[in-house]
Amino acid sequence: MVVLTLAIMFIRLVYRLLAHRPVLRTFISMACLAVLYFAAVLVAGVLTSESLVAPGTVKCFDDWCVTVTHAAEYSSLSGVSPLGRFIVVDVKVLAESRRVVQKGSDPHVYLIDAKGHKYEPSPAAQASLEKSAGTQLPLTNPVGPGDSFITRQAFDIPKDSGNLRVLVTEQPWITKIVLFNENSFLSGRTLFVIDPKPES
Repeated sequence: MVVLTLAIMFIRLVYRLLAHRPVLRTFISMACLAVLYFAAVLVAGVLTSESLVAPGTVKCFDDWCVTVTHAAEYSSLSGVSPLGRFIVVDVKVLAESRRVVQKGSDPHVYLIDAKGHKYEPSPAAQASLEKSAGTQLPLTNPVGPGDSFITRQAFDIPKDSGNLRVLVTEQPWITKIVLFNENSFLSGRTLFVIDPKPES
């Protein structure tokens, strides 16, 4: 609502400029509303703490939901050795809606280590995984009401990376300025705690 109000005020500001009308009052109102809103976003971020959850816990973005079902470390994938450590994470995507097909809005999955370093899936590791496990569905694959699918995501992370956690999130640009959204400034996130066991 605030973003829509700011957009309307901006259009009005441009109109008044083009019409050579006074714009100071409109500009001040717009600036005050923007400052107050972004201050609220920052305060909400500070008040939202990080949450650590176990695999199997369902995390929802409206009716599009995810969970981590399994994580394992591999010494090689399809005969290819890692540069560091191969970690494969199984992400389950499900829909809690009863009628509408759901699709994640710019969803991503990351591994985060004890130092806070964030790693994306490795294209090379993923290609090696899919040679043996088959092509994996993307997180953006639509999921029908009550349905689900599991996609396996492969990472190649440094050998000394420990205390691993998984972040699955939607991240369209608008979430950066949404109150109490985990992508907004300073906001805490919900992370899946994993302890990958070696598998052959």
